[in-house]
Amino acid sequence: MSGSIRIKPRLLKGFRDYMPQELASRSRIIKQAAQAFESFGFRALETPALEYSEVLMGKYGTEGEKLLYRFRDNGDRDISLRYDLTVPLARVVALHRPNLPFKRYQAGPVWRAEKPARGRFREFMQFDIDIVGAQAPVADAEILIAGISALRTIGVTDFRVILNHRGLLNAVLRSFGVRDAAQEEVIRALDKIEKAGFDAVRDMVAGEIGDADRAGELTRLVETQPGLEELMDRLDEDGRAAANELGRIMSLCKAAGMGDYIKFGLSIARGLDYYTGIVFETQLTNLPQFGSVMSGGRYDGLIGMFMNDAVPAVGISIGIDRLVAALGELGVLNAGQAAVDVEVLAMDEDVLEPAFAIAAIAREAGYSCEVYPGFRRKLRAQLTYAAKRGIKYCVIIGPDEVKAGTAVVRDMNNSSQQTVKLEDLSVALGGNDG
Repeated sequence: MSGSIRIKPRLLKGFRDYMPQELASRSRIIKQAAQAFESFGFRALETPALEYSEVLMGKYGTEGEKLLYRFRDNGDRDISLRYDLTVPLARVVALHRPNLPFKRYQAGPVWRAEKPARGRFREFMQFDIDIVGAQAPVADAEILIAGISALRTIGVTDFRVILNHRGLLNAVLRSFGVRDAAQEEVIRALDKIEKAGFDAVRDMVAGEIGDADRAGELTRLVETQPGLEELMDRLDEDGRAAANELGRIMSLCKAAGMGDYIKFGLSIARGLDYYTGIVFETQLTNLPQFGSVMSGGRYDGLIGMFMNDAVPAVGISIGIDRLVAALGELGVLNAGQAAVDVEVLAMDEDVLEPAFAIAAIAREAGYSCEVYPGFRRKLRAQLTYAAKRGIKYCVIIGPDEVKAGTAVVRDMNNSSQQTVKLEDLSVALGGNDG
């Protein structure tokens, strides 16, 4: 290439290119999570990236709606990139009326025009599961157990799911005199306590309820993370019912062997408007400040915004990109698989046809295989290329091998090699181990 660069190659802030090795790791995590969810009876669903803006508006609160990528298309339609996978699911249920209970999983990108930060991006991959049409505590416990199982299948073991209940939290707010009109804004403020700190959240709460002393007492209570038992005397009848439901859900998780991963946390509020029951976030034990890698809750009122019937629902979302970034930072992200199992190395142009024939034989035997893209480089350079890509075997073919009907098979793990007949190629490659 020559001449001046006419267009500077650059990325929008908060967006990323995924190189093959990164993408391989992410794809592996998604595949493992899907297998875990399918073992619980969840089935795949896909929805479009774009929705009519009216579908998304009024679901995320004023702060969330400011983060929508919203625009008018060439048909002058008011549309937005999806903010999450939950609201599109609610539209699907209202539009298609699937048999209930409906258990679905979906992996896909979402978009939020927020300030990029550590582990936080403007385009990122989420992996959701939801149970629509089933009440607590069974569906709630099933969602939590399935999410924990998926993280364990991926290889994540050091984490805690911090669990709360909107009904309990609302009762605590009522005990401080916070009425319904101010509760959602106060909840959004309390949801920021770990990031913003005590003073900032206290001031936000005071601005909503108009009483600095009560705001300080409420913020301090949330910050101290009291146990369920410590809160019971302060709860009204609805609050105690929510606390009992929460306790039953935790008991079911314990019965499934997942109790050690779950604990109660009053500070978990989840700032989205549509939550009505349990809410939860997941922290990696070794990276507690990294943010939640798995979160969700019950949203019994959301689907009813699209249809006359009230349909209960509960869901969970794994932030795949944040999880990948966190595992990479911890140094425990498994490397992606090699692009191919076998690389065929042709020694000169005259043996390209036999090289392509060998590659076809390898693929028919169940191996992924490619012919080295070129033949003028020295053998050492071709072997180095294969080694850097993590390729298992190289099959070397030259004029002498063509005449003899053989090939040289080199095991890249131990640098040993052998000359074999082409009909014995599959056996020399060790059998297809997938």
